[in-house]
Amino acid sequence: MVAALKALLNPQCSDISFLDADREIFQSHPIAVFARPWQGRHCVYGIFRLPQEHRIEYPILIIVSGAGRYRKEACMVKQDAEHYAAADGYYLLRVHLKTRVAVSLILRGQSYRLKNPLNWTIFYNVEPVK
Repeated sequence: MVAALKALLNPQCSDISFLDADREIFQSHPIAVFARPWQGRHCVYGIFRLPQEHRIEYPILIIVSGAGRYRKEACMVKQDAEHYAAADGYYLLRVHLKTRVAVSLILRGQSYRLKNPLNWTIFYNVEPVK
């Protein structure tokens, strides 16, 4: 029971095995990171600039150094977000980190991990071109 509760509260993903090994696995770092957990849910996220041909239709793996690995569904695709615009041939993907994970890092004195875009990485497969 305790193990099930811990898994529910901290749904970390141990590896990238859920990604389709028959397709190329891409990775990307965000162009910007926003960490404002005191403002509530959905206020800790990275904005990633991805090529138009990289349409994500599958879960992604997000790794934040010191915070863990998480399997997430692809999030809000946009042309602009938080004063960042997608260049021609690109779009923006917003990937959230759970507020409780961010607060935990801040309380341990590791907010610098959240604020550095090089500490955030997503791994993903793309939808095959039809």
